[in-house]
Amino acid sequence: MARVTEVPSLTQYTGSATVPPSPIISGVERARRTNVSTYTVQPGARMLWCLRRRSTDVRCILYPNEMPVEVQVLQDRDVVLTELFQEEWLALNWARAYCERLKLQGWHDSQPS
Repeated sequence: MARVTEVPSLTQYTGSATVPPSPIISGVERARRTNVSTYTVQPGARMLWCLRRRSTDVRCILYPNEMPVEVQVLQDRDVVLTELFQEEWLALNWARAYCERLKLQGWHDSQPS
């Protein structure tokens, strides 16, 4: 026997008045409103670059205070790549080369918000 569950209405009845649903903002509209997604960098970390393509942004964050030196590449708020290096100059060179490869694929410089 199939189980039937009641789906709640998009409006709420509060006794004497009906409250309309809150407007839903599409991804395109959200991208128009914000230049790049907000992401707070931890103390001591440095954002090396920020690139944008369509409504997506990619950032490269360097964590130099620990050994090994860590570099994270974030797409919007998701960590998509983490690399570890023995020295900061190696991390910086890798990040620069990775940035250039992304630019060849259509990404362009963007200012973080």
